[in-house]
Amino acid sequence: MLFYPGQIRHYLEDKCLYATAIVFGQSEPHFELSPVADSLSQQSYVEVINTAYQHGFMNRLSKGYDAKGYRQYTAYLAHKLQNHSIK
Repeated sequence: MLFYPGQIRHYLEDKCLYATAIVFGQSEPHFELSPVADSLSQQSYVEVINTAYQHGFMNRLSKGYDAKGYRQYTAYLAHKLQNHSIK
């Protein structure tokens, strides 16, 4: 499970070998998100999740922190881990 991995845009040619969920904020400050998310979503083992939250929404020390998003995706993460249900 990856949360807003900004550097992933440099590794789009690499293929995931294991089930991977990638959670993006609504935008990224250093690149256009849509082409990156579209490219990643074409991979067999990748689940791309676009959120309405800002980059950093899971980090209480970030300007982008969002308590609602944090609760939502903490619950999502717990559910996925409990059920081993990442794509």
